[in-house]
Amino acid sequence: MEDDQHFNAGTGSNLTIVGTVECDASIMNSAEDFGAVGAMRGVKNPIKAAYRMLVASKQTDPHGRIPPMLVSGDAPSDLAVDPSEMITEKAISEWKRWQMVIQTEQKPSEIGSDSIVQDTVGAVSCTIDGEVSAGVSSGGILLKPTGRIGEHASALVVGPVAPVVL
Repeated sequence: MEDDQHFNAGTGSNLTIVGTVECDASIMNSAEDFGAVGAMRGVKNPIKAAYRMLVASKQTDPHGRIPPMLVSGDAPSDLAVDPSEMITEKAISEWKRWQMVIQTEQKPSEIGSDSIVQDTVGAVSCTIDGEVSAGVSSGGILLKPTGRIGEHASALVVGPVAPVVL
């Protein structure tokens, strides 16, 4: 889903106020393993980076340090892509349109808001043994401030009482 430009996740994400892409993603399983990334730049598939955090969070540090469950910023080099690969013509068009709204102090109702994409993609899986995993990914809100981490990076619960809560 992050590779489909029609979704606000990975390629096709909304642009920040300065015209860049920053993505949030999180993943959790019923064993309570969790990993997330927030405001990550240059990663086409942020859920892969979130999964990497999930795996890393289970590792024991020889010095007793607690591994992070959430990181933000630039993508790990092996997951990084040229940021221009993630910016679509539609995203640029919407960004320019809403920049004009801000600059001219128009009300959104004056130009219509039908085309704003604020969605999040997600997936849930369940094994035959009842193990549940869920993940979400988003490009965030249109024109968000640089560095803004949305709820998609931290509001995911998987368990017997609440299979998925966002």
